[in-house]
Amino acid sequence: MPLPQNYNAKDFEDKIYQQWMDAGVGNPEKQFEAKDTVGYTKTHSILMPPPNLSGNMHAGHSFQHFLMDTLSRLARQRGELDLWYPGVDHAGIQL
Repeated sequence: MPLPQNYNAKDFEDKIYQQWMDAGVGNPEKQFEAKDTVGYTKTHSILMPPPNLSGNMHAGHSFQHFLMDTLSRLARQRGELDLWYPGVDHAGIQL
């Protein structure tokens, strides 16, 4: 079967999105074992982008991770189920 001339995202996105929802991507309650979520009433999650690989590393790269780590730790101290989830940067470059 030949590839279509134009890409139609709608042909793929609904199926992929449903797979993500079924797997619990970004949902701390589904990412942890059920026994580990007992007693939590609130959840907190942060998508962790990697540093931008198109330039030189600088202090801002480590500062963004410091901020996300701090926010995650504060959420855990407030008694929230926290998920600091690795992801992709704004350019779509994956680790």
